[in-house]
Amino acid sequence: MSTALCASGSTPVLLSFVNGGDPTGIFFYNGQAATGALLTAPGQYDISYVVYGTAPCVNDTAEMSFTVNAPANAGSSTSVTLCSNAPPATLISLLGGTPDTNGTWTGPVGQLVSGVIDPAVGPPGLYTYTVAGAPPCVQAQAFVAIVIDPCQSVGEIASNIAARWFGQDGLDHLIVLERAARRFEVIDSQGRVAHAWSGLLTPGLQRIDLSMLGSGAYVLRVHGDAGTVALRMQHQAR
Repeated sequence: MSTALCASGSTPVLLSFVNGGDPTGIFFYNGQAATGALLTAPGQYDISYVVYGTAPCVNDTAEMSFTVNAPANAGSSTSVTLCSNAPPATLISLLGGTPDTNGTWTGPVGQLVSGVIDPAVGPPGLYTYTVAGAPPCVQAQAFVAIVIDPCQSVGEIASNIAARWFGQDGLDHLIVLERAARRFEVIDSQGRVAHAWSGLLTPGLQRIDLSMLGSGAYVLRVHGDAGTVALRMQHQAR
């Protein structure tokens, strides 16, 4: 018997690969007793299953060959701001983790791209990296949300209503305000107001529902009597 597995972290049950045989046998690998834990690491494993006979019956042996493939690794998703006058960048270098290098990239509208972005021509948006899995491992995907900033004194604005973005929880985003604010605007990568809300935002933790937005990088502008603060953030639609 030959079969392929994926090193997914779960421990296979070796007995589940015995078809119709006596379940009282022992598995051996390189002369040593083996368990399914052996098959959690990528590699080639030839395992013997031995059912011991009662004299005068002889032992019976079945041979099993397992190919355990490593799961695909696309790295971890990130959000990156590039100046429009910056040199071209390789997209894979913008991912987190240690992604495999044999994947493919698609751009913001699903088009195949080379894996290099030139900020001078863009476009900004969500870039998807896909790494195919060796069967039965499934493919893996990660995303780079790219904002292209003109870098002409445009940036995060310090003010007396300093705010911090603490990430996404479900479809809400967590914002901590040090002072009260009265309006916020969510600006997409094209500079358009994608969502806005007016009303009193008190100091402390605020949950902002952005379920109406698609995945991508955004800028949150929070306005108050003391000024305005701009926060870059990444939204992942569910």
